[in-house]
Amino acid sequence: MEIKDFVEKRKLQNTPVYGLDLLSSTTALQSLNVDGIAVGLGDPRDEEEKKEDEDKRSIVTTNLLTEKKKSWELIEKMMSKMEITSFDLILQRGVGGLESIGGPLRRMYHLQKMWKHLSEGGIILTEVKDTDLEYLQDYGWIKLWQSTPGIKVRPLNLKCAGLLISKGKNAPDSLPIPSGITSIKELAKDKLSKE
Repeated sequence: MEIKDFVEKRKLQNTPVYGLDLLSSTTALQSLNVDGIAVGLGDPRDEEEKKEDEDKRSIVTTNLLTEKKKSWELIEKMMSKMEITSFDLILQRGVGGLESIGGPLRRMYHLQKMWKHLSEGGIILTEVKDTDLEYLQDYGWIKLWQSTPGIKVRPLNLKCAGLLISKGKNAPDSLPIPSGITSIKELAKDKLSKE
């Protein structure tokens, strides 16, 4: 599914379509003609881009990689200011996608936060490290998510490894954790691409 096709289908439902682009500027959101929030270390937009974004798109300037809780607090504050209750599309690219967000605890924290703020029918599109994708497949994460009502997940292998995760009706509040792992903290002991 092309992202543009997904966005157009959402727009046909006559509701606003909001996007969250992590580790980026508003360029992708602009190209899709989607309102929302981008998160980055700075604001690289020129005056023309800022004018185009006015009242549509904002940048939250924070270090998502090292200040995870503060970053999500800032995102949530901007959501409130922009009257965004959830996102239809969450992109997490950067160089290496989730790989760039540190160890397994940090990656799962961000993935759970993305899921929490994803609207019903929305999608998360993220790059992952090849070894992370293998881990998620080999240790049953993807199979568990695929078997959970309300979650659809599809591994992608385009220019790099990736995941497309969608949230349907009756989806759980958080992404489930395989039974061999009793808490997110146990991930620290796991071998998911150690820092």
